[in-house]
Amino acid sequence: MPKKIVLSVLMLSAVTVLSAQWLEMGLEGQFSNLYLRPERTPTDNAFDGLSDLYYNGNFYFVSELSPGVSIRTGYESDPVLRRKLYSYVIFQQSLVTFTVGPYYGLLNTTRKWFLPGANLDFRLDMPQLLFLTLGFSTSFSPLSADGDYYHSGQRGSFGFYVPFGIITIGAEYRTFQTLKDTFIIRDEWIKGGIATEVFFKNFPLRYTAIIEYDSLQRDYVGGDTHQLMSLIFGNKFFWEVNPGLALYALIDLSVFSFGWEELNYAVSSNLPLGRATLGMRFRFAAADEN
Repeated sequence: MPKKIVLSVLMLSAVTVLSAQWLEMGLEGQFSNLYLRPERTPTDNAFDGLSDLYYNGNFYFVSELSPGVSIRTGYESDPVLRRKLYSYVIFQQSLVTFTVGPYYGLLNTTRKWFLPGANLDFRLDMPQLLFLTLGFSTSFSPLSADGDYYHSGQRGSFGFYVPFGIITIGAEYRTFQTLKDTFIIRDEWIKGGIATEVFFKNFPLRYTAIIEYDSLQRDYVGGDTHQLMSLIFGNKFFWEVNPGLALYALIDLSVFSFGWEELNYAVSSNLPLGRATLGMRFRFAAADEN
């Protein structure tokens, strides 16, 4: 079964590239010390900002199959949801965009090498006025044996256009639950905040300022809870070098963090907590358009 799943994703990716009207590719890397590692145990309750480190690399490509229909395929790693392969179909008509498709949890436990799931996103966009987004994703697996896991996410945002910018208010919830030694471990990530993006017509640089509440939690169901709460100030820089290449950097820094429940917060006052993301986007014309 896992081989069939991987083969189907590879075949869909090949069809996507060969039939594309245009192709977009993206690469991204992230590093963070604002993180609760999966190897934590109930007695490992200290947080010093040095022992819990996270880094990953993501990639994707998007191709247009026909006007208004495209496919996005890629690999994504997340601090809470872990690793996954995905392939989503994007339908865009007038003011509405739907994104729907399968994903597969990838090597997240030794028992479950591949775990199927589904994703659905909706966006309503009224140009130069406002937009609304809603999203949901979930895997399909009961927690019946050691190493089984389940993950899901819900997200939503509301934004409106202002002169030379966009203001967005959003919130997101992610959870990963696994069965280990007959008890459930639940990781959660809750965040919500406001982002203000500033840009100018025909100017290649965009800047976004972000203020966000951030809560990371590891819950040993029926036992201890480790929770790290933070107030985040983020800065995102986006540079469109040319029509085919764009670069971006996102730096999230904790203004104030503290431990809750059984988490012992022991971070030096001189140590910054945060996340750094660097990425690039490529766009290429299909061969029949050259």
